[in-house]
Amino acid sequence: MAFPVGQEGPGLRYLSIWLRPRIQRQAASIFLDGKSIGTIRLKKGWHKYTLPISKNGLGVGEHKLRLWFRRTLLHRKRRSSVDFAGAWFSPIKSSSPPESWLSNENELTWNAGPPTRWSIDLQVPHNSEVLATAEVNDGGTADFSIHASVDGGGTTEIARKKIDDGQTEQLKADLGRWAGQIIRLHFRSSGVGRPIESAQWSQIDVRRKISTYEPVPTIRNIVLFVIEGFWADAIRLGRSGDFVDTRNIELLASEGGVGLETWSGGLSNIDAHKRILGPTSSKGSWMQRLRDNGIGTSIWTTNPRLSQSLTHGFTSINGPKTLDRKAGFEAEFKALDEWLYTRGRNPFFMYIDLAMPIRGRKLEVDETFRSLPLSERVPEVTEKAILQADFWIGQTVGALNNYGLSDETAVIITGSATRTRGSYRGTTLSPARLAVPLIIWHPKMRAPGFMRAPVNGLDLADLRRTVEDLLGASMGPDPNSRSVLENIFYDKPLAVRHASAKTPYGWVIRYGEWLLWPRAAVKDRLWHRSDVNAPRDISNYPIIVRALRRRASGTR
Repeated sequence: MAFPVGQEGPGLRYLSIWLRPRIQRQAASIFLDGKSIGTIRLKKGWHKYTLPISKNGLGVGEHKLRLWFRRTLLHRKRRSSVDFAGAWFSPIKSSSPPESWLSNENELTWNAGPPTRWSIDLQVPHNSEVLATAEVNDGGTADFSIHASVDGGGTTEIARKKIDDGQTEQLKADLGRWAGQIIRLHFRSSGVGRPIESAQWSQIDVRRKISTYEPVPTIRNIVLFVIEGFWADAIRLGRSGDFVDTRNIELLASEGGVGLETWSGGLSNIDAHKRILGPTSSKGSWMQRLRDNGIGTSIWTTNPRLSQSLTHGFTSINGPKTLDRKAGFEAEFKALDEWLYTRGRNPFFMYIDLAMPIRGRKLEVDETFRSLPLSERVPEVTEKAILQADFWIGQTVGALNNYGLSDETAVIITGSATRTRGSYRGTTLSPARLAVPLIIWHPKMRAPGFMRAPVNGLDLADLRRTVEDLLGASMGPDPNSRSVLENIFYDKPLAVRHASAKTPYGWVIRYGEWLLWPRAAVKDRLWHRSDVNAPRDISNYPIIVRALRRRASGTR
């Protein structure tokens, strides 16, 4: 287990751990930062074991705790499993619970005293506040307070209240000064004797203040482009600098809404498709629900290796039959143009996968593309390939205009990460490889010249709910997706969500503007969106690191 330690580290002296053996004669060896701090024989049932650590405590920064469980029989010292309840560090040996917390059977009572201090880590939404309910059940008066801590900024008290016996009060504080930052909220209670033992916190909620927005008009048709190797820093999108000159994409972006650095879900093309489409094999798949709403679905791809599991559920599937991808989208576009002419009068959702061309070495006599090593089948992502994708987007939009469909069709453009052999994007560890742009052009929401501010923090999984809202379709529950139309077109603050992705470098976690690679080298673990070319010193951000790790483990 890897974990961050803050300024409290030097004062810690003991490690306590709760374990229960699965089999007889088990032992556990505990290692802290690679050094053994003790070996213990496990007793039957649940027990707490406390071991001393270094006299100097723990330094500020990242540490690792490793537990090795094994049988103690001399001829069978094999690894084995145990039940693990928790581990914690403390400045002193933890004592037994106060007698007032115990019943006659020497067990904890149902309403045993709660912790007097605990905390949660989170990124503060814009225009938000914290509300918490506190109460004292017995014995007198107790003090309740809420504090906010930020890395490098100390701790600030933001709310305090005295509550008498039998009373319940609500503490409320504005969090506007920390909007967009990851902070730690501390909830503390203090008192003497019985009141503190029966003090309780409950119903803690961090929420945004209510704002209302006009609904985005619905549309009849949607064309969604997914461009392989189309990273967020590939095109200009109203920014200054040296970018690929994608004129068609820039025009659509200037009149529509833009999401910068949208989470792609992984470092391969298929990761982005899976994140957009969701599960495709079940009867209740997203494609099936679209068809149940009377919407025709079709997929168009330049990738002959596109997995059939991704195309399951589409009404029509169109793509090349051979593995040589040098022809680009020309053949598919002719069929697409005819499809729009014959079927475009009915509502449709068109999914277009513009995969990068594969340009390996020249084939020898009697050699097939399939026989090439995988290292020579890697897509070549170049500026020329991006410009070709821009050209076919322009041709498709032109076809919509020719057949009178542009006023009833929204165009969505995004990208996917990929392995690459070209010089356009390197293969080093960097958050930039996980970020793609998201552009939504809506014929009824046009704005001249990048009037809308770009949005950060979107996720490709959000496209499912966004498409549903654009089509005005009723699709049922989808907890992993949300509509972002109001965020893109009306500048509504985006609710912060965490996301993860599996990469060759291990799992990566994004929360707000921060990314964490727990298994990367220490110098490469923590990154901020503002500078994706330079990782941060992980020891300077214990609150942020712990917030990211808790999201990775599914806890608050």
